[in-house]
Amino acid sequence: MTNAFVVSGLTKSYQDFVLDHVSFTVPGGSIVGLIGENGAGKVRRSMPL
Repeated sequence: MTNAFVVSGLTKSYQDFVLDHVSFTVPGGSIVGLIGENGAGKVRRSMPL
């Protein structure tokens, strides 16, 4: 099966927040969600994608 998308070494800086070398793979046909507490950075993590 092929991958839906692959993220490798994503780095993004904001005023008070940094994503540093985030990597992950989502296999094709998968359903993915980001869960976490309010203010945990879910939206900031997905914006550069």
